[in-house]
Amino acid sequence: MPNLTASRLSYLLLIPRLLPGILIFPHGFQLVYNYHDSIDWLTGNEIGLPIILAYCVIIVQFYSVLFLIFGLASRYQAISVLLLTLGSLPYYFSGSIDVDLMGQNTGNGLIFYVPLFISCIIIITKGGGKFSTDSFLIRVFDIKSTRQKKI
Repeated sequence: MPNLTASRLSYLLLIPRLLPGILIFPHGFQLVYNYHDSIDWLTGNEIGLPIILAYCVIIVQFYSVLFLIFGLASRYQAISVLLLTLGSLPYYFSGSIDVDLMGQNTGNGLIFYVPLFISCIIIITKGGGKFSTDSFLIRVFDIKSTRQKKI
């Protein structure tokens, strides 16, 4: 089993870390800003999640994506974002390929979900990269137990 704290020192791994941040963080910020309305919406008739899952959705959409942007525990955050995205498919997937920008259909198409899946899988397999907090902490504290691979 691969070491989940080891990370490849690559500059290009910043892009897959920022992509979920760009796509999910604004919605997570909106859920945290209107906290009580968000809990009512998530547990109401439209979505109908249990209260514990509603809190988990808000935590993942705000904090996990924020930690993923900064590269703190990147692989674990990518796993949580991937599970959130898989869990949201039955509620938001419209069955089309493109994202509905004109408001004619409800939900999103595959164009929204495919980049999230790909970026999360890249982060899970390769790590946070050179510009991650993980990489910085490993260099500062000179942690030898993880295997750093230079490209």
